[in-house]
Amino acid sequence: ELAAARDREATLRQDSQTRYRLQRAAEGRTRAIKKRIAAGVCPCCKRSFENLRRHMHTKHPAYEKLAEAATA
Repeated sequence: ELAAARDREATLRQDSQTRYRLQRAAEGRTRAIKKRIAAGVCPCCKRSFENLRRHMHTKHPAYEKLAEAATA
């Protein structure tokens, strides 16, 4: 029983560490995308625009709807 409990504890600890690393990686990707968008780089086609909002509205309307749904 003690060995099984230790195995469960080790598995739970490893799962927790994996989730933490995945969360940190996702936060890093999100941060990088936000930084690129702030610099006027389209997250879909990777091109630079002075008016990124207009570009996203006209060229990538589906992406705009996805972003709205994600923040709602």
